[in-house]
Amino acid sequence: MQLTSLPGLLADRHRDNATWIMHPASAAKVAALPEGTGFEPGPNGRGLMGWPVRLLSALSDPANAGTGDASIIFADVQSACRIADRDCGQITVTSLVQRYAELGLIGVLVKLRVGGDLVRPAAVAIYSQ
Repeated sequence: MQLTSLPGLLADRHRDNATWIMHPASAAKVAALPEGTGFEPGPNGRGLMGWPVRLLSALSDPANAGTGDASIIFADVQSACRIADRDCGQITVTSLVQRYAELGLIGVLVKLRVGGDLVRPAAVAIYSQ
């Protein structure tokens, strides 16, 4: 599959709001392609083929990725994903007094439970090696 074919896999309503998401190493490889002429990732960059680009280190590095691992994603993230706040906005704070007592410090552990799920797979196109 060619990189340029990913936008065509999404319906118009999802394509209009889509974003490229890629590992930083993938971005370097894309910049070397003919399609990558003028490619600039980041919030202020010109993007790729008219769509914004976000770099995400949590994606598979193409150098270490398996054949089915996603290295570049083209998605309408707002339509594709649902983010759920599990604790209704409650943040729990726990003091870790004992752990740092010898240093005269108090540690603080802050937790906010959030979950998410892919609810519209049709709003996501994945490029894998």
